[in-house]
Amino acid sequence: MYKKCALAVMITSTLLASTFTPMYAKSATPATTYEFNYAQDQNNYYGSSSGTTITRHGVTFIEVEELLAGRLGLKLYWDQSKQQATFNGFMKKIVLRIGSRTALVDGKSITMTSAPFILQNPTTQQKEIYVPIRSVVQFLGGHSLHMDSQKHVITADQLQAFNVITDVYQGDTYTMRKINGDLYRSHHNSQPIKIASIHSPLDFFEFSNIDVSSTSKGLQMVRIQNASGEPHIYHEDFTIIFKNGSLIRQSSMDYHLNKHTNSTMYNGNIILNDGQNLRIIEDGTGNVLENIDLVKLAGKKDSYVVESLQSDIVLLRAISDSHLTLIDRKTGQSVVLYKELLTTEQQKLVDPTTMPFGIDDRLTYIKRIHNMLYFTYGKDSGDEQQVTYTLK
Repeated sequence: MYKKCALAVMITSTLLASTFTPMYAKSATPATTYEFNYAQDQNNYYGSSSGTTITRHGVTFIEVEELLAGRLGLKLYWDQSKQQATFNGFMKKIVLRIGSRTALVDGKSITMTSAPFILQNPTTQQKEIYVPIRSVVQFLGGHSLHMDSQKHVITADQLQAFNVITDVYQGDTYTMRKINGDLYRSHHNSQPIKIASIHSPLDFFEFSNIDVSSTSKGLQMVRIQNASGEPHIYHEDFTIIFKNGSLIRQSSMDYHLNKHTNSTMYNGNIILNDGQNLRIIEDGTGNVLENIDLVKLAGKKDSYVVESLQSDIVLLRAISDSHLTLIDRKTGQSVVLYKELLTTEQQKLVDPTTMPFGIDDRLTYIKRIHNMLYFTYGKDSGDEQQVTYTLK
């Protein structure tokens, strides 16, 4: 069962418990479940959710707090005096009143097939709000239900989800819809305006975040980080740059199984890296000062994380093996650093010929003093040692 938001849990355990009289459905038909599939459009599957249904007077109902608040990113507000539940989120508002067939969805009145009611969950002892399944599908932008009478499963496709990530910066709220990566900006209570898109869905759960900041010369940077897979081992970074409120540059990087620090600044300018090509963006103007072909520089077709870009060298990792490599930008000569810095025993933990697929070399770049590069090597978090490499 998915986690419920803290506010929703508080409401159901306090306000609802003190005001509602439990009602119980009659068990007259075999147990039926539902499956909702979410998508931005018919070609863009996003995720799914499922649960159980109950039937009352020939109408199929589902519990909506777990779905709307726990799964789809809306927040539940309870009005005790009106016996009214409001599910509120980004560009979506659903208002239900217990015992009334009229619902307000985004300010429009909708007549439901039956009125919502409350049941007490026999396992958790919490009160739960039940709404006709056809009405819920309508709330979420769907139009039809499909019943598999043999499996006793009701399905609905192409529904909308409303999960978002937000950040407030200099009085503006930046909101990204997880279902499609569209980015909106609003000022105080003004209507949100779409200003960009990464054209990629983010993780259905909570494993993504957004951060907005400004450079020293006034460009605005929006960085989005996303983790997915199980147990969230795939990582993506997205960078969007605005000048005077207008979109001028953006880039993305897919880290696959590895997550390392990707350098974002060089000599006071911005680095945009998509894994194959690196652009140096002039702070203030947004002009592209230099393009670096990382595949050509490294001499191998791959995607690359750049951990440090300097005038004479670059420190990068290929996604395929994650080995920190030093490359001379003038000569193209490269050094796989773990082979120079680690002992024979330590290398056995990294070398793919002794360990299947190899593992992270556990080297972290710290700083440079003249021709000396400083790194830490850590077998684990409590066992780190400093190692150095002298540039020749």
